[in-house]
Amino acid sequence: MVGAPPPHAPQQTAAPAGGTTRAVDRGRSAAHPEQVRRSVEQAGATTALLASVDWLAEQPANRDVARQQYEFITYMYAGTEIAAQARSRLATLEQRSS
Repeated sequence: MVGAPPPHAPQQTAAPAGGTTRAVDRGRSAAHPEQVRRSVEQAGATTALLASVDWLAEQPANRDVARQQYEFITYMYAGTEIAAQARSRLATLEQRSS
C-alpha cells in the first residue's frame, strides 16, 4: 500500500460531529498475543509450582524442601502475587515447625 503509515504509527480517526480528531496508537497499547500467551502460561506454571510445594509442606519429612522452595519462589518472583503467597505460606510453615 503506497503512502500508508507504518503499523506502529498513530492513526487519525474521523472527527465526531462537532468534535475534533484524536490519534489512535495501534499496536502499542494492546499487549502482543504471544506476550499474553506466555504470561498466562507462566501464571499457570507458578500456580502449579506453589501447589506442589504446598503438597510437600504437608509432609513432615519434606518440610525442609518445601521451605527452600517457598524461599526460591519469593526470590524468583519478587514483587508478584505468587511471591506474596509463598512468603505467607513460608511463615505458616515456620509456625508449624516451632
